[in-house]
Amino acid sequence: MASCAYLLPVLIATGATNIEQDQWKEGAFAVAATDIAGKWLGNWIVVSAGISLLAQFFSEMSSDSMQLQGMAERGQLPSLFGKKSRHDTPTYSLLLGLAVILLLLPFPFGFIIELSNFSFCLALTVEFLAFAQLLIRKGGELSVCY
Repeated sequence: MASCAYLLPVLIATGATNIEQDQWKEGAFAVAATDIAGKWLGNWIVVSAGISLLAQFFSEMSSDSMQLQGMAERGQLPSLFGKKSRHDTPTYSLLLGLAVILLLLPFPFGFIIELSNFSFCLALTVEFLAFAQLLIRKGGELSVCY
């Protein structure tokens, strides 16, 4: 089902338009939709892509803020990040996430991707080292890790 959701639009767009391979860049589906069905479908694809990106952004922000809230409740971060608003949302955690995003806005997109990859590698290394330390402390007994 997921493969069809990706494959079907690509097959339709490549079969029903004269767009060359080197022309497939950002916005190519909107151009193809405009060629196939008219401006209304191209506009609809652009609007739906924008709404989808906003939803992904809000989802990521809320999950990050919940992680900060959980860390604050466990005492790993200042208790300020654990405070909730009247709507039961971690306000200061959301504001911290927003501040980080605003701080990264002036940088080029490639640099932000490199920074994201570096932080992911660093986090994975720390996670592996924590697992190794736990394994050493428990004498190689894996059943305590489950």
